[in-house]
Amino acid sequence: MFHTIVVSHDGTPGADVALRLAEQLAADGATLLLARVIPAERVLSHGREPGRREAAASELEALCADVGGTLQAAARVVTAPSAERGLVALAEEEDADLIVVGPDRRPGDFRSHTVLGLRLLRGAPCAVAIAPADPDFELRHVGVAYDGSPEAERALEAAYDVARRLGAACTLYLAVLPAAEPALDTQLAHREAGALLDAAAARAPEGVDPATVIVPGFPSSAITGRVAGVIDLLVLGSRRQGPLQRALVGSTSRAIGVDVDCALLLTPR
Repeated sequence: MFHTIVVSHDGTPGADVALRLAEQLAADGATLLLARVIPAERVLSHGREPGRREAAASELEALCADVGGTLQAAARVVTAPSAERGLVALAEEEDADLIVVGPDRRPGDFRSHTVLGLRLLRGAPCAVAIAPADPDFELRHVGVAYDGSPEAERALEAAYDVARRLGAACTLYLAVLPAAEPALDTQLAHREAGALLDAAAARAPEGVDPATVIVPGFPSSAITGRVAGVIDLLVLGSRRQGPLQRALVGSTSRAIGVDVDCALLLTPR
């Protein structure tokens, strides 16, 4: 689980869902930094930075008072050219291990540059989580897209950690691309995929008993369709500097990142 979490909170209902997700992903005694980014151009054009900062800080501090349990919470107001740059700078300054943002995905819209959580992958020094649209969600079932790559191993580790702490079910998904020669090639591919999943499942920590699923087809549509209505949190591996790699590359990352209806956790290499 995560110990220092930056939560993007702009006062919208979606930001409240992001805070709820952060609370569920936080380790005992973790610190939540509720962050409001004030666009620099607005400050320059209106000249009202002190008043805006004070109002934002007051609102965030009221939210911090409602964070319960063993968690600590603090308000942070940042002035930056964009939301992603402000959140990245704060995460670097505070040595955060997770940034959580609201559900700004639009099903069917594959323009990943419109999704704050996906834009953050270009520069975030840590994992990024995108909240689901459902404000009443619970993390009862964790899924992870796995292919044996270093990025997928990091995602698997995070998924196991979340499932163990929350007592959630866990499922590993591996997509097998269609073969040019369906018969023998497909059998071999499925056999190799099964062995890879079995080895990953054998490394699960005590208390986590993962299921494994081989999904035929291209990863974007296959995994997205298979987890719909089943998984509460999907964990994906990514490279820190850009879009998801290997089987999750280009349009695939955009399709999964935008089109799934559950919470997302994107772990850097």
